[in-house]
Amino acid sequence: MQNLIKFILLHFNFYGIFMKITILKIGGNVIDDTENLHHALDLFSQITDYKILVHGGGKLATQLAERLNIKTQMIDGRRVTDADTLQV
Repeated sequence: MQNLIKFILLHFNFYGIFMKITILKIGGNVIDDTENLHHALDLFSQITDYKILVHGGGKLATQLAERLNIKTQMIDGRRVTDADTLQV
């Protein structure tokens, strides 16, 4: 599960107001697995500050790349985004 969820914590000043935003990025394997999805959403609901939930869309990008005959390269389960893939 740890590899499927990424946390990013941002601190910044917005017109003199200090803000903290947590970004939770979940992968397609979380979306496809009900137990993992519930766990991720439970974690997300426990964040009390400003928060953003992001889904990378990797599986959809892979499907579209295949239709466009663009080879998807993965290294250790992570997509390598080359110039062709970036266009997808």
